[in-house]
Amino acid sequence: MSREAIRECPHCGEPTMANRLPDGTLVCSCAAMRPLPGPRAA
Repeated sequence: MSREAIRECPHCGEPTMANRLPDGTLVCSCAAMRPLPGPRAA
């Protein structure tokens, strides 16, 4: 899992550091780990 830049979470509105999962999905760093919009890793 790699870290991305801090952004506003579209689910809760709080700043979050997105985590990129091994499959390329971006998820919020909160406990829910909800998917975030954005390009998937190649």
